[in-house]
Amino acid sequence: MLYESEGLYEEELIELFQHLVDSGEAWRLQGFYGRHARDLIEMGIVTRPDEPKATEATIEDKKKAKLKRGRKSIKQAGAP
Repeated sequence: MLYESEGLYEEELIELFQHLVDSGEAWRLQGFYGRHARDLIEMGIVTRPDEPKATEATIEDKKKAKLKRGRKSIKQAGAP
């Protein structure tokens, strides 16, 4: 009700819609809520319940992507 009457700060809005998606309520309320939840999911701000949360996903991506700095050696670049 606070969301509809006064509005929420960005962090509170994200928490609200994450809760609505996690609980499934986003799909049972008025159409606006489902559409807004869908848009937030597509933007990567809110995640579906079966996906890791944005912060967890970021941590996992960083673990997987151990990039080496600097130039590639001749062997890595495919030179003869």
